[in-house]
Amino acid sequence: MQLSPEVLENYLNRLGVAAGEYSIGAEIDSRVCALPVDEGWSVFYSERGLRTDEVGFENQDVALIYLLGLFTQQQLDRGSLTEATA
Repeated sequence: MQLSPEVLENYLNRLGVAAGEYSIGAEIDSRVCALPVDEGWSVFYSERGLRTDEVGFENQDVALIYLLGLFTQQQLDRGSLTEATA
């Protein structure tokens, strides 16, 4: 599955995730960031210049899918989304 930053932003918007909660391609304080690095891509939370919960990925697609999963889980935990019942 390929996922571009534009498509990811659309998904996150539909999930109710504010644009100020994440950053793609730039490290911005107090946001979950997805950045290209020498070895591929890195996803982490940036706070006061520190990177926490940093996870590395070989390519952009996998990093952005991971980021989508993080926010989907967050929205479920907040009660913003409901789980489907069978």
